[in-house]
Amino acid sequence: MILSNSQDIIEGNDLNIRKVLEILVRKHGQFLANELFDGDYLKKGLALLINGRNVLSFPKQYHTLLDNNDEIIITTQLEGG
Repeated sequence: MILSNSQDIIEGNDLNIRKVLEILVRKHGQFLANELFDGDYLKKGLALLINGRNVLSFPKQYHTLLDNNDEIIITTQLEGG
């Protein structure tokens, strides 16, 4: 993916995951949206982690509010046996 090892610092009030993803797409363009999303959700095989925890494990998922020092990582899911 084009943004590997890329870091962005996003500041604001009342930010949730959905808003942060929208900001990243505005900043990096439609190419990023095409790489990350299938409709309104991340493409199969991708995972979004907040401080190491999958966003899907939070009760509000993509609407989870973020704290100032939260770290968000978008990565590929590893599978194996």
